[in-house]
Amino acid sequence: MPGLTKLASTVKRNGTKAILQIFHAGRMSNSKILRGAPIVSASAVAAQRPNAETPQELTNDEIEQIIADFGEATRRAISVGFDGIELHGANTYLMQQFFSPHSNRRTDKWGGSVEKRMTFALEIIKKVNQVVKDNAASPFIVGYRISPEEIEEPGIRIEDTLKFVDMLADQKIDYLHISMGNAWRTSLNNQDDNEPLIEKSNDKLTVGSL
Repeated sequence: MPGLTKLASTVKRNGTKAILQIFHAGRMSNSKILRGAPIVSASAVAAQRPNAETPQELTNDEIEQIIADFGEATRRAISVGFDGIELHGANTYLMQQFFSPHSNRRTDKWGGSVEKRMTFALEIIKKVNQVVKDNAASPFIVGYRISPEEIEEPGIRIEDTLKFVDMLADQKIDYLHISMGNAWRTSLNNQDDNEPLIEKSNDKLTVGSL
């Protein structure tokens, strides 16, 4: 914690806002990094990459604990002086794994329809905002990072993401960070669609960063 306190104060020294990104790697980790502990994800489906390990499917209790852990990480960020947090729901990490039909094959409340696949992220946002309300003495920024598409089949398509962005627009978040290698990138999956993905979401939320 002293290291994070020093980091936050250093970032803020000249008036910059210090935002701490919070994430869970899910199936994108490995048992070596986790010192023998198993990797986990929404479902027991390995990532499409070389030497990927098959994760254990999270139980309901484990999911609820991870949601609580995101809340605790937010509380710690507040306590050491950060101005906000960014929830990392992009780049194939756990929050995206729950939204993806490739990595989420569940049939309970955490998976199935595109709406149910949003549940994990929405519950984390709800928990984080409750922690902010209970612990932050001054305005505290909450951002959310997404990847708009996946190349996996089945995988996230822009139509899914636009539904998710509609839902995010109704949540208490301050900005949406759309993670793309090129700000004006078009669809990875529909070569006939020449409209930049960023333009498709511009009328949904104020985009804080690309």
